[in-house]
Amino acid sequence: MTPSVSPVFQLVTNDATELLRRDVSLPAGALRYTHPGLRGLFGGIWRSGRIYHVAGAGCCFGPEIFYSFGADEREAQEAYGRERAVVMAEEADAARRAFAFATPLAESFGGQADLRLVRRVGDRHVVHLFLPAAAVMARFRPHEWFAFWKEQDALFRSQPKAVAPSEKDECAA
Repeated sequence: MTPSVSPVFQLVTNDATELLRRDVSLPAGALRYTHPGLRGLFGGIWRSGRIYHVAGAGCCFGPEIFYSFGADEREAQEAYGRERAVVMAEEADAARRAFAFATPLAESFGGQADLRLVRRVGDRHVVHLFLPAAAVMARFRPHEWFAFWKEQDALFRSQPKAVAPSEKDECAA
């Protein structure tokens, strides 16, 4: 797995699909490819309402998938019933697997994937996919877009879980 190079991006819509930036024009119909709220994807949680503006790529759909482990020991114990370090390591493995699986998908759309692993400070690991909206909209109707991710999630879940951790792709936080 090659390390990800974090692209420069700006959030254009939030989790509720509300427009945050008036200076970025969205392709017509782009909001139909988003959904307010959260969905499960690749063992994490997909923020499905977000659209990004990425330097050099324009408007991009996600998904942004996060793997929560708790902000502190108390929160981890309350939410997961285990030590934060254990949950953090398990969720990092899940994020690495998702990143490895999703990178070729992102590239097939002319986009890219980004992996952000937390070492100390923070409460979640994040896998971003930045998929140019024009490529997505040329290939899918909105309902087909969500069906595509449902199929990819099923394929991801059917694969073995072993991925060797790599220090190269981790961000120090």
